Amino acid sequence: MHRPHAALFALTVTATPFAFAGDAPTIIQQPTDRALCSGSQTSFTVQASAGGFTPVTFDWQVESADGEWSHLPITPPAPGVWARVSVGVDEITNTSTLYFSWIGTVDTRRYRCLVSGPFGSAASDPARLTALTADFGSSGGQPAPDWHFDNNDFVAYIDAFFNNSQSADLGSAGGQLGGDGVLDNNDFIAIIDLFFNGCVELH
Repeated sequence: MHRPHAALFALTVTATPFAFAGDAPTIIQQPTDRALCSGSQTSFTVQASAGGFTPVTFDWQVESADGEWSHLPITPPAPGVWARVSVGVDEITNTSTLYFSWIGTVDTRRYRCLVSGPFGSAASDPARLTALTADFGSSGGQPAPDWHFDNNDFVAYIDAFFNNSQSADLGSAGGQLGGDGVLDNNDFIAIIDLFFNGCVELH
């Protein structure tokens, strides 16, 4: 007796890689504004939630004069070399700190940190650093501190103000010390106060 052959079927399975979307980092501790005497030490700290994934990377940025944000160059520490600006990272807590071991008028700017993970990035709120000083100029009104308060400081300051330098942002509403991102009469009140009364640190 002839038996029919069983039909043979080929089953092809295409495996699609399982993919899932994670969360971008979120900022859980923001850096805060600082207004300190020139020559002081200070720092900014940011902490992020990594969305369930580690590690995250931290890119500290500085705001340029035209409102653009760019990477803040940090020179890696070397044995026996003093670093004025440095960055520390704690991978366990996803925290990064930007350290200034000495601040000057050139540092009067806004800073932020871009935190990146596998599924996106998050930028911290900007934090303003104001180096409070009336020591803006040296002989001939040149824009270089010389540790003396004289007419050269006013010449250098006026030049910085009318050239829209962020270093001239020393005052806020009511002539109070501490930059506010606007160059106006409050800044002139602030530098006169600094010139005649010295520096009072604000935190």
